[in-house]
Amino acid sequence: MLTRSLFSKNTVAKRLYLAFILATIIPVSILGIVSFYQVNGELEEQAFSGLRKSSKDYGLRLIDRFVVAESALKLLQNRIPKLTLAHDSAILEERIGMLFSHIVVSKPTGNQYIVGEQILLPTLSTDEQRVISLGRTVIKAVDEDESIALWIAIPQLGLQDHLLMARLKGDSIWEQEVLGANELLVYGENGQLWFSTAEHNVLPEELQQEVLSKSSGTFKWEDNVNGSVLAGFWHTPLRNMFEAPNAIIVQIQLEDIALSANAHFKSFYPPVIMLAVLVVLLSVTKLISRYLTPLSALQEATEKLVKGDFSYQVKVDSEDEFQSLANSFNNMTRHIQTQFDIQSTMGEIDRQILSVRDANEVVETAMTRLPETLGVDMMAIASVKPNSLAIEKLYFRVGLQPTQIVDKPSVLSHEDYQHLISEQNRIFILASSELPAYSYIRKIMQEQHFYYLVVPVIVNEQLTAIVGFAYHQLSAITHEVKNTARNFGDRIAVALSNAAWEEKLYNQAHYDGLTGLANRRVLNEYLKQAVARAKRDETNFCVLFIDLDRFKSINDSMGHAAGDNLLVDVAKRLENNCRETDLAVRVSGDEFVILLTEFDDEQASVSISSHIAKKLISTLAEPYHINGQTLHISASIGIAIFPDDGNNPDAILEHADAAMYHAKSAGRANFHFYQSAMTSTAVENLKLENDLRQALDNNELVVYFQPKFDSEQEIVGAEALIRWMHPELGMVSPAKFIPIAEQSLLIIDIGRWVFEQCCDLINELSDKNLTIVPIAVNLSAVEFNRDDLISHLLGILDKTQTNPNYIELELTESVALTNKDICIQRMTALRESGMSLAMDDFGTGFSSLSYLQELPLNTLKIDQQFVRNIELGESSQAIVKAVMALAKGLSMSVVAEGVETPEQFNFLAENGCDFYQGYLLSKPIPKVDFMAKLEAKK
Repeated sequence: MLTRSLFSKNTVAKRLYLAFILATIIPVSILGIVSFYQVNGELEEQAFSGLRKSSKDYGLRLIDRFVVAESALKLLQNRIPKLTLAHDSAILEERIGMLFSHIVVSKPTGNQYIVGEQILLPTLSTDEQRVISLGRTVIKAVDEDESIALWIAIPQLGLQDHLLMARLKGDSIWEQEVLGANELLVYGENGQLWFSTAEHNVLPEELQQEVLSKSSGTFKWEDNVNGSVLAGFWHTPLRNMFEAPNAIIVQIQLEDIALSANAHFKSFYPPVIMLAVLVVLLSVTKLISRYLTPLSALQEATEKLVKGDFSYQVKVDSEDEFQSLANSFNNMTRHIQTQFDIQSTMGEIDRQILSVRDANEVVETAMTRLPETLGVDMMAIASVKPNSLAIEKLYFRVGLQPTQIVDKPSVLSHEDYQHLISEQNRIFILASSELPAYSYIRKIMQEQHFYYLVVPVIVNEQLTAIVGFAYHQLSAITHEVKNTARNFGDRIAVALSNAAWEEKLYNQAHYDGLTGLANRRVLNEYLKQAVARAKRDETNFCVLFIDLDRFKSINDSMGHAAGDNLLVDVAKRLENNCRETDLAVRVSGDEFVILLTEFDDEQASVSISSHIAKKLISTLAEPYHINGQTLHISASIGIAIFPDDGNNPDAILEHADAAMYHAKSAGRANFHFYQSAMTSTAVENLKLENDLRQALDNNELVVYFQPKFDSEQEIVGAEALIRWMHPELGMVSPAKFIPIAEQSLLIIDIGRWVFEQCCDLINELSDKNLTIVPIAVNLSAVEFNRDDLISHLLGILDKTQTNPNYIELELTESVALTNKDICIQRMTALRESGMSLAMDDFGTGFSSLSYLQELPLNTLKIDQQFVRNIELGESSQAIVKAVMALAKGLSMSVVAEGVETPEQFNFLAENGCDFYQGYLLSKPIPKVDFMAKLEAKK
């Protein structure tokens, strides 16, 4: 290596070598090159000459073989008339069969085959027939089945117009065995190829023209398959002896074979020249190296140092000043190498701190790189659980052994913890005997003696990690090692801080900030994985879409803080009632999703999801204690099963949502499995919602009035009922569009419009001097829970100048399920304004009797399902009696809804019912008809 460096870098060495090259190597090289090419040309010329001579010799032998064939055919002329038996023909074929494959006597009356099977004879031209009649022999090349056959023809002696024709055998004519390594091409003078032994038997067009135009010669060409080829050719003068075209003999040979002697020359001549030059070169090199090698070695080492190669060591054994200089240089490079390794390791750790979220990767890198860099006998890093004395994980590496990891190895004592906290931004050294008795490191090292360099890692005033470097010798803990340990401790602190921040960002992106449940982003990922896994394993999974019933009323009545607390409690109940393999997600507002996976078949999916849905409905319906108040809320659940209810994440989620809305429309607090009809229902509901938004402006909504009667069947009031005359669908049932209005909050504008219509009716009755009766207006929970309810109602009363004593507001029991105090406060304000209050559909909700007595109600309305059951038996009658007794006890009047038979009316009247509604007395009627009834009463 030093020698090569010497002659590539040292200027003096270059000059000496340059002089040597100019004086010796260049002249010798030029002479060798000229001699080489001269000899190479001579050998090539010899190869061409040999091919040309070989072609001529082959052509002369070819003429001899034609002469032999002609002689054999003429000898046969005299014997043909005597061939009478097939046995004679067989003998003849055996004797001359090596020359001819067919012998035929051509006659005007037909052909006589002497040898060979019947074959198509070549056609002779007029000139050829004339020549044969003159006694000359004709040789004719005939194209047969993609090959050329040679025929020889002579006249049959003594017989006019009789010819003796024979087809020459290729083996007897072409004598391939004499060619040796050459390939043979035989052309006719017209360019027709008679015979070829070459695999690629066609010469290029330009070479073929050259061969045909010259009597003899040589050429060279590049064959696409075989490479360079040498060839020689010679024109055989067949025309001088026969009536036949001259044959052109071409013999070719691969250049590698033809110039094999040249290849041998190439193999030994250059090495001989190079060997001579090398001997001189080595002699000069040895002399120069002896004096210039030490200097060149130092120069090369310096250049490697500049390029960052610190491992290179200069070896100089000159036993002089050069050797001392080399030793000093080596010590310097070792020190620089150590510094560079430290900086490189710290740089890699810095990159990982910036690019990765997991601090464990930074720790693993440090455990891999630092022990070798610092020559540590043992290294350990312990991660400490924040706000705790527990060590979560211990990484340690002894010497160059693999890193080992121990989970929860020990717990710090309070004294050690305080000591480590007090050593913040500092490092300290401990001997083995000073390690705590519980230390896991002491257990590992047993009796071995070490000195430990300890670095506490403090993040946000909390001990998060402990870094330790152990050495057998105290002297090994140098200032450089201490600085490195301190810098590494700082980096571990940054890594842990970044990891905590990254974890926080990750949680913000993937988990709901209020409930801690996974968010929609996580749900989408899990759904994609669940779909792929279910398709692969041919299994099922379920999606439960959960929506809290009337959650908005809690937000409106108690505030968003209370609503948030309720959502947190709901999330906890969902998580506590899920399996470990399930995923609970908050998708938005009061909507949740639970993903149930790993079902083998649809039956298991239906069974388990039904059980979980029932369990969730029951659990969520239990009381909630929020801000000192007891709240009740229910949930509606829709269930969709993969793959029957959707084969992709969007479809399965959409169908579970549709099933949930179906559960809501069926009365809430229940669950439904998805059916394909639900999607069409959802589309229909969406269209109805859009149409309903235009219904008020288009005057499509009308108010009907169902009269209330006393026991004498006299009209004493009426209930306002809204109807929708849709321009396409006709009359739309309130049971269909009222839930849509409530969900879309359109019920607010619709309710205020109905209230104003009722005020207008009361004023109109007054203007026409008709009997004014109280008009009951239904007030939904959505309307009641709005803070602006009272101000809007009073505003309408003031605008229309209506007496509030003729207005009755009907509320459902669901109003009382929200905040008790706010409910009572709001109802009291309405009573004080002059309006009366009635509880509609009493007995169908969850009202407690103790709660009921605190509400400022005027009237209880018995739900029609109890009235219809009066005729079914005593138990139903007892319920109705109890409700009426309760109302009387609370000083409330009683209205029975849905009275349809005289028996029902009579029972109610006998038991003290105050007022009646139902089809027995009157169905809901338009305002005009209602006013007509009042007119008739007058």
